Amino acid sequence: GGPALPAETRVLMWTSGTGGGPRGVALTDSNLRAGISAVAARLGLRPSDRWLATLGLAHVGGLLLTLRAAATGALLMTRGRFQADEATALIDGGSVTHASLVPTMLRQFLERRTDRPAASLRCLLVGGAHCPRSLVDRAVGAGIPLALTYGMTESTSQAATAPPALVRRKV
Repeated sequence: GGPALPAETRVLMWTSGTGGGPRGVALTDSNLRAGISAVAARLGLRPSDRWLATLGLAHVGGLLLTLRAAATGALLMTRGRFQADEATALIDGGSVTHASLVPTMLRQFLERRTDRPAASLRCLLVGGAHCPRSLVDRAVGAGIPLALTYGMTESTSQAATAPPALVRRKV
């Protein structure tokens, strides 16, 4: 076998390998609870929220979506592999209050949507890679409640998040 895991390990997730080769990260109950409560508080999650799951469960961002929904009582909408047309219709149609996207998905969403406001959308969380300023400006200019996040497997997904009010104040 490999290295010994802490006894309180609940999840072993693999990093993306951006800092070298992928490696396993042991996440404990305490890690998971801290990550869930910090994000829930930062984004003001509540039981009436409906989060569109667009991230794979094999990565910490996707896994934490499920745990966060379970902890807050929010509804997690799973639709399988990301399809820009379907996600856009769900978001613009009022079925979604939150969604997590990577910058490429955000670009695809913005290319497909109409000019009407996404009335039920409270937060479109974008992370996983650098989001170009032009893309942020385009989303904010379209009235999208954009939140930018930075995270890693070791921090149970999000280490820092600028919620929509902060992104609008200073992109």
